Amino acid sequence: MVTERMIIINDTFMKISNEKRNRIIQASLDEFNEFGYTNASTNRIVKKLEISKGSLFKYFATKKDLYVYLAKYATDKLLNSIDDKEIDKKSWREVMIAYAGAEFDFLIEFPREYKFFFNLVQEIEKESMADIKHDITIKSHEYYLKIIKSTGLDITSDNILINHIGYVLRGYNNDFIIQLDKEQLSNKAKAKYIAGLKKHLSLIGAFYE
Repeated sequence: MVTERMIIINDTFMKISNEKRNRIIQASLDEFNEFGYTNASTNRIVKKLEISKGSLFKYFATKKDLYVYLAKYATDKLLNSIDDKEIDKKSWREVMIAYAGAEFDFLIEFPREYKFFFNLVQEIEKESMADIKHDITIKSHEYYLKIIKSTGLDITSDNILINHIGYVLRGYNNDFIIQLDKEQLSNKAKAKYIAGLKKHLSLIGAFYE
């Protein structure tokens, strides 16, 4: 069951101007990206924004509520961005590469959001984040199944190739992304990422075919 917490959006926050809302989002993303959930401070956020703490709490009653909103915002922005790409490939490898490339494009265009999403995957393992983990896990699983269906591969639970693809993507992405910083987010980095991923997918594909 999807928790109410993840889907309720504060009406007051949504009624302010896009510019003000975006300033709050970006400042909050920076804070959580630098300090993580536990050490993040709403005091630093409001100081950077030059607003009162009461103003922020009009929109989000607690730091957790703000973090939950950002989790939904970053996740939806990533998935919607990838959805907007036209993926029209024939082989399962081409489909996986195309989706991976679309995700990397998002990383280049929205580094703050991607870093938050990447850190979120680590943060939600904490017991205090169980509600967020539940929703993010469901959403991510549904999206991964959508991608797998588009490859034409059998999506039965005992399909070891699909499981292996998932393991490779998680491991390869983790190892590659943690080595990047903002200065390295470029089409050159994307080309290197895609070249490496192609090698991994080629190897596991050859093993099962």
